[in-house]
Amino acid sequence: MRNLLTNMMIIAGVLGAAGLSGCAAITETAGLDTDSERHAAGSMVIGKFELVRNGQNVPLRDGLFSNSAKLHLQEAGDSREVAVRVGDNGEFALPAMPGDYEISHVTFNFQGEQLQAPTSLVFGVSDDSRASYIGTITLEVTLGSSYHGIVGSYDRFTVRDECATDCERLLSGAGLSPEDAESALAEWRGRVVASR
Repeated sequence: MRNLLTNMMIIAGVLGAAGLSGCAAITETAGLDTDSERHAAGSMVIGKFELVRNGQNVPLRDGLFSNSAKLHLQEAGDSREVAVRVGDNGEFALPAMPGDYEISHVTFNFQGEQLQAPTSLVFGVSDDSRASYIGTITLEVTLGSSYHGIVGSYDRFTVRDECATDCERLLSGAGLSPEDAESALAEWRGRVVASR
């Protein structure tokens, strides 16, 4: 009995430390970056991400065992990658200098494993506006479990223009208004996925 209690205390301590370190990592990247020096130097990129698994919208949340997602992007000609955490309601924002960017892949969690869906969505940030809206990006996947692990497919990415309903809320968190934004909808490398 004593060994059982000792083992339970060790497991609780390990899980508690893992949970705290996970929360700290999430806190570092959470929310809008409203640092005025970064805004003055560039523009904000805003948008939404939706994950549809087996025909059902997946709620995205922070937390140790929650569904979460990140967009991985890089500026054209730069090999450094930036991972942008998607917020609880699917919204994301990041400061960016004017230039061309590519979302190379999206990572998300499924049954405790992190999966990576490759994509080639591109968008541009101009120096003429303080914010660039890149759309609502939806990833549709078909996933299941088998004896050998997770099986399934990444079915498709789509981009919709929902600025009329989303932009004011997204921009107000950064102290901006819809007049400060331009539409820069993400395109599928060389061809338009959606247009305004």
